[in-house]
Amino acid sequence: MTENLTIYLGLDVGKTNHHATALTSNGKKSGINPYPNQNPKSVNY
Repeated sequence: MTENLTIYLGLDVGKTNHHATALTSNGKKSGINPYPNQNPKSVNY
């Protein structure tokens, strides 16, 4: 069985955490989580 899936992804890239939210084509939310910024070369302004 083949199914087409459309997902819209929103990203908020922050200095300490990144947030990602995915929405399906029918508006169902998925993956609303903060992810730590693990870039060792991050610069604090």
